[in-house]
Amino acid sequence: MTLLWLTLSVLILFGILNLTVGLSNDAVNFLNSAIGSGVAKRKTIYWIAGIGIVLGTFISADMMEVARNGIIYPDKFSLSELLTLFMAAMLVNIVLIDTFNTFKLPTSTTIAVVFELIGGALAIAFIKQYDSDSEYSHISEIINTGKVFIILGGIVFSIGLSFLIGMVVQFITRLIFTFNYKSRYRVLLSVMGGVAITVISYMILKKSINGIFIKEDFWQQMLEQYLPQVLITIFAGTTFVFLFLSLSFDFDISRLVVLFGTFALALSFASNDLVNFIGLPLAGFEGVKKFFEAGAINPDTFSLDFLNNSLMQKGTFKNVTQLLIFSISAGIMVVTLFFSKKARGVTETEVYLGRQLPGYERFNPSHLSRFIVRLVLSVHSATIKILPERAVSFVNSRYERSSVAVARQDDEIFYFDTLRAIVNLTMAGLLISFGTFLKFPLSTTFVVFMVAMGTSLADMAWGRESAVYRISGVLYILGGWVLTAVLALVGSMILTIVIWFGGMWVVIPLLFLLFYILYKSTTFYREREMQQNVIVRNNSISENLAGSWLTEFREEQIKSLLIKSSKVYFLSLKSFIDDDLSNLQKTAGDAETLIKTLKVVTSKLFDVLVHTPDNNLNLGNLLVQITDYLSVIARSINTISAMLFNHLNNQHKGFTQTQKDDTGILLDEITSFFNHTIYAIKECHFDTLPELIKQQSLILSHIESMRIEHLKKIKKGKGSTKINVLFIELLAESKNTLFYSINFIKTYQKLADRKST
Repeated sequence: MTLLWLTLSVLILFGILNLTVGLSNDAVNFLNSAIGSGVAKRKTIYWIAGIGIVLGTFISADMMEVARNGIIYPDKFSLSELLTLFMAAMLVNIVLIDTFNTFKLPTSTTIAVVFELIGGALAIAFIKQYDSDSEYSHISEIINTGKVFIILGGIVFSIGLSFLIGMVVQFITRLIFTFNYKSRYRVLLSVMGGVAITVISYMILKKSINGIFIKEDFWQQMLEQYLPQVLITIFAGTTFVFLFLSLSFDFDISRLVVLFGTFALALSFASNDLVNFIGLPLAGFEGVKKFFEAGAINPDTFSLDFLNNSLMQKGTFKNVTQLLIFSISAGIMVVTLFFSKKARGVTETEVYLGRQLPGYERFNPSHLSRFIVRLVLSVHSATIKILPERAVSFVNSRYERSSVAVARQDDEIFYFDTLRAIVNLTMAGLLISFGTFLKFPLSTTFVVFMVAMGTSLADMAWGRESAVYRISGVLYILGGWVLTAVLALVGSMILTIVIWFGGMWVVIPLLFLLFYILYKSTTFYREREMQQNVIVRNNSISENLAGSWLTEFREEQIKSLLIKSSKVYFLSLKSFIDDDLSNLQKTAGDAETLIKTLKVVTSKLFDVLVHTPDNNLNLGNLLVQITDYLSVIARSINTISAMLFNHLNNQHKGFTQTQKDDTGILLDEITSFFNHTIYAIKECHFDTLPELIKQQSLILSHIESMRIEHLKKIKKGKGSTKINVLFIELLAESKNTLFYSINFIKTYQKLADRKST
């Protein structure tokens, strides 16, 4: 009995952890549009979404049936088998979803749970097959294969359907309203807001109150008789209020619609997806409860056929235990919403893929994304030739815009407008609520993400400069969903077998391993986030602040970039001399981040110069030269760091003692040179420039003499070929850093002289 209680305690712990990691990933589903369009401060959006989560939690009871009998047939399992399956599935789910959170990638918690249950059930079937004391059941007898195929088919269908609906509706909406709609289409926008709220309200009414606050039969009868009148009243009332606020107070009603949609989508998320987080622990709790009520002795023979019945009451508030469970679940999710940095990271990934403006791209282009772009451009060109010229001119005129949304300074990300946010929320909320109403565990991630990508395409957010990166990101995330299914299936199958044969002697070490993995993933996320923030920060300045950006870049970022270059050079050589692979790997990553940062800075510099007055163009020209020199220096240092890491990582021999001594001397000399350069820039002591040039000349002479001496040793056959080539390349790249460092400081002196005048 003690072992049974211990197993249940582990399941409850897994449920709590699953709530936090699951909400961190799925929060993007209802936050994307509100945060992406900047309708309110982030905390305000969180409070509105939090209220929706709480209400949605208390109407999710009927969806809990899916965890018990939607995927598997519980009567074919004993209590011990089911608890083992649930523990394995929950453990895999926590690690899997947290991994996606760490890399800021949205995934489907529905797909994860479905395939974890399938994998665990298959493992139990294999165990029964080879256990002479157990009766073997065919796979189709323990897994609801029909329901599984319906769910998977529905998910695959929803991907294409959501994308298509988002694209078509957004295209029509944009043709009607254009990008300059707020001051010109107040009446039409009020009508659209009324339609959006009416549609979302319809699904909330059909799902939310049905059988929860009012008896189901009475509510169904009321809806059948008065639903048209209720919907007409909601539409007329909201449209009138929106029109009054818009005409009388110049109120931006689109913000209000987006906030209401965020609330509705959060409610739909909680009512539909909570089963993915606590459905399995609840089923395990019910099984243990019935086991003790029945006075059973052996959990290995206790039948679970009662799980085929609907145990979760619709009157949530009538059951104290159920009310407590849902209340705690809602509280955990709301707290996670406010404090989870990983939730913010996943949200930013989706916002970046759908943003209207170009800029830093998180995903690298792939061959498939390039092929898709070429294909679409070919189809587009052919279509333009076929369509009448008037039609093409009309569409182009509707997509003209005098201004587009830009980054808000407190959140430092790019946005799309509220019109697209309304379409995102209305279409996604409609699809998700409809799936929930049918008790169909639709993946909110699939629907919301693909609707958002469809509206982005229709809004021409994926231009020639960004399309390959955005499409590559979409393909990357779609591939991640497939990977989720595979890892969930295989991982759950393996862990179920391990836990079944190892028992609690295996579960306890697995618990410690789980917490260690969560700790390491959090540490890795923080380090990666620090590097990412450096890159994003340089790309998040609004164009209307071009002058202040140039000043900040001139006074702060140039010095910072030079200091980082010097640090990477020093740590690369020092780590290689000390044979410190771990530190060298981190330094190589810092070098890559430095290169990406400079690419973003250069791109941003040119964007800012477009909005810079003519009298500042000389300043811009000097800054362009400086970034060129910094880029060359950084590329040389990155080459050094990468080749040293690859050499050590491939387990090749390090430098000979003579080479180590020469490298140490070179490191001291170049580090001293960098320190003097940084000091001259920080304090504007450019009178030391002749001394720096002299120091550069001495180091270059020393490098040349080392190279000649080393070539003599190579001629005598000393040392291996790989290490000799590495040493010569190190000297060559070090020379490049010295050459361009002097050019850099000379140009910076001109910049400082211009500032003083």
